[in-house]
Amino acid sequence: MRWLVPLVTAMSVVLTPAAASATERRPDPVAALKKQLVSGHGVKVVERRWTYIDHKLSRHIDWIEGVLQFNRGGVAGYEVRVKSGPQAGRIRTIAIGPYAYQSGGAVTKGKTWRRTASKPGRRSPFLTQMMIVEPATLKAVLATTTHFQSGVYRGTISLGKLYAVSPSYRGDTANRPDAREAELTVNWMMHTNKVGLPTLLVTKLADPENDLGYTNRNSEIVFTFWGKQVNLVPPPPGKIEK
Repeated sequence: MRWLVPLVTAMSVVLTPAAASATERRPDPVAALKKQLVSGHGVKVVERRWTYIDHKLSRHIDWIEGVLQFNRGGVAGYEVRVKSGPQAGRIRTIAIGPYAYQSGGAVTKGKTWRRTASKPGRRSPFLTQMMIVEPATLKAVLATTTHFQSGVYRGTISLGKLYAVSPSYRGDTANRPDAREAELTVNWMMHTNKVGLPTLLVTKLADPENDLGYTNRNSEIVFTFWGKQVNLVPPPPGKIEK
């Protein structure tokens, strides 16, 4: 497996695995994540996704940066800036309460926000289908681990299994995998810190029979500042489209 170069070069020293001790005790990433599910706390995230069609890199690199906000039930909401696909400009998204608000790019003009229904726990800001900050998803992904060394996990999981366990993936009805897609596999690698929290997630999904051609989508997410204070607020009512 050829993995992508990590997003933040300076982090490579921290994230590069050392030789594992035979007596090494693994922290429990699921237990560590559940301890982070505190109202008003969160984590900073940066995601990049590269798409290859017939082994040629697309000139459009998808990009997400922002923060997630937790509550006792999981991810309460998020605020991210997104640049995805050929559209001009960036889209800012605030998901909080029963709505998601979007502004910028091809969605709106000026300072106007568009509001859509969006259920907490049934949404994800990420481009990869692997919402690793859901305890159920993290547990299922870790169950497919084929290699572990010094805080670095590797494995493979099918889209069908991800869909079965991930609330946010099931909430994305527009991208529900059909029977063929459910058999596709995601190769993944996750770096964790000393308490077991994810610091880097790399996923690679190949779809040989995609309508666009042989498609590879490679994603990297960097997680930093676990436990940071996050207070999301919706846009002013006067700025929201009626």
